[in-house]
Amino acid sequence: MSHRYPLLALCCWLAVGASPFALPAGSFATGLRGGWLIAGAVGVCTFALVAWAMQRPLAAALGATTVGFLSRLALLSVGLVATARLGGSPAGYCTGFFAVYLPLQAIEIAALLRCQPPAREARA
Repeated sequence: MSHRYPLLALCCWLAVGASPFALPAGSFATGLRGGWLIAGAVGVCTFALVAWAMQRPLAAALGATTVGFLSRLALLSVGLVATARLGGSPAGYCTGFFAVYLPLQAIEIAALLRCQPPAREARA
């Protein structure tokens, strides 16, 4: 994997992370920070899967993307419940989570598309 994709993801995560810590303390800011942190942590794990899948066939790349998506879905669900029980704002959690998830997902897909060999033409 080219070093620019993880570096771009790190810069994106840090840029998005600057806003939750600039907000005054409150339930929305707490939820926002939690979503930012969890989405970033699972993004690191997913990038490791993407790096593994880049040297393998397309099925491995699709599998890595699926595992990353399902793990994010599970952590989104668990995080929403935990945030609500701890007095944070579920809306803040979703905002922080998806503010990180969307750009990281785009970067992961761009990295996978960049490394996949072109499809062979079928012979008639």
